[in-house]
Amino acid sequence: MSAKKQSDKNLEKILNIRVSAELAEALEETKWSLRKSVSEVVREAVELYLDNNLHGEVKLRVDEILHKEAK
Repeated sequence: MSAKKQSDKNLEKILNIRVSAELAEALEETKWSLRKSVSEVVREAVELYLDNNLHGEVKLRVDEILHKEAK
């Protein structure tokens, strides 16, 4: 099984989001530069945002959830 298919097996939840046309266009441009899917770019951006903006007990709980999920 390819690495991509293996990593997709760990993805259990689909989220639908609305973004501006400009953000959608920026994500499309970014995916080519980073050679990643839009989903990968968004997942990584959300994880970085949470890591940089949460504090205290909430940050600890979210870190625990994300690290447990990665295993």
